[in-house]
Amino acid sequence: MKEILSKLDLNEFIGTYEHFLARPKPLFIEGDVNLHFRFIKKISPTDFTPPKEVENVDSSLMYLKKSGTLKLREIYAFVKIIEYFLYLKKLKFDDEIQLWLEKIIIPPEILEIVRYFDEKGSLRDEIDERFVALNQGIKQSKEQIKEQLRRLLTSSKLSPYLVDKQIHYLDESETLLVRGGFNHVLKGSVAGRSTGGFFYVIPEALSTLKKKEAEYLSQKLEVIYEYEKKISNTFHKFEPFLSFINREFDRFDHYQARIFFAKSRELEFIKPEKIAKLN
Repeated sequence: MKEILSKLDLNEFIGTYEHFLARPKPLFIEGDVNLHFRFIKKISPTDFTPPKEVENVDSSLMYLKKSGTLKLREIYAFVKIIEYFLYLKKLKFDDEIQLWLEKIIIPPEILEIVRYFDEKGSLRDEIDERFVALNQGIKQSKEQIKEQLRRLLTSSKLSPYLVDKQIHYLDESETLLVRGGFNHVLKGSVAGRSTGGFFYVIPEALSTLKKKEAEYLSQKLEVIYEYEKKISNTFHKFEPFLSFINREFDRFDHYQARIFFAKSRELEFIKPEKIAKLN
């Protein structure tokens, strides 16, 4: 196919079209050409928002068939697909499109899982009181760390050794950039050296606060894993539905990409009378 597109000088044309897809897929749509043409013509007049980028979930579906546990990011890919169909169902399409959308019935158990997530793909605090307490603890720890660093940056004893008054992050740790001899006024561990020969130091005064923050984060990851297992178990039961809606999403993605690509170039759709076989 790539060779044929190259010979026809269509690489740039097809490349532009592919940017309208929510995720990569073959150029052609399998199935009835007349049906696809009719659907595209009936969807085109409706004002709607195209789907956001969604990752391929084929490997996740295979994993679910084996009762595997998906990561939160993998689960959210399904959530985005379902949310998009919930959005489409609220719009006013042609009767044939409405009928197609009505046949996509989302189980209540799956709808409940969709409500677990915010727009960034994170679990909402309100679904579990533990999230509220842990996130509050993490927030307080971060604020205490910032306050401790602020005190050090304004310390008159440390001031002669400070290269600047910024907080430098090294391997996700807060450090201060100091000159040699700092150990006379500051206890801490050296995390690295700058190109200028200065030292990135993690103040010892932060160790207790960092340890507490790490404990909160660890506990939060444990709760998240509980939900990953719980959701994956539900997804396993509804794997046939998830496979179905995933196929339907790809189908609509084919349609919407063609529609928005055509509008961007002021092109019109023409139904082919014959389809040549490409060798």
